[in-house]
Amino acid sequence: MNVSNIIEQHVAENPEKTAIIFDDRRISYGELDGLINRVAGGLRAMGYTQGDVVSLFLPSLPELIISYLGTVRAGITVNVVNAMLKEQEVAYILKDCATKGLIVDQNRLPIVEAILVDVETLGDIIVLGDPGSNDHPSYEALLKSGSDTFEAADLKDDDLCHLMYTSGTTGWPKGVMAT
Repeated sequence: MNVSNIIEQHVAENPEKTAIIFDDRRISYGELDGLINRVAGGLRAMGYTQGDVVSLFLPSLPELIISYLGTVRAGITVNVVNAMLKEQEVAYILKDCATKGLIVDQNRLPIVEAILVDVETLGDIIVLGDPGSNDHPSYEALLKSGSDTFEAADLKDDDLCHLMYTSGTTGWPKGVMAT
């Protein structure tokens, strides 16, 4: 089973019904499914495979949901990093989970760029809202490299789905693995 299948019934029965409302933006179930497929296909096109970790360092935006479900649909382990964390905590988490890719927004990009030398496994930094003006691929380019259709990875019940890190109140955050 693939966690991204959670929306399948809604896509099949009500593709035009609103799935996400964010400010003035509305995304239907059909559009959401297409965006999830584009992220999944884009990550696969970049060379990510099952067993790799892609981290999301985003605030509460529709792209957080889309990226989470797209990463999972591709069979890639997803790690959601608390958007409020600072350099030291972000570096620790990214190193601890050996992340290979990161999706980040413009506001958090300086934090990531400041810790790049500390996170040796990090290869790609995909930037949301970036028109491609710097050295990192844009989120929009990721979406363009995928397609509206993607066959969800067939995962077993004990395959790793995502990593969540504890708050670290009694020490360094600990990675919690969820299947």
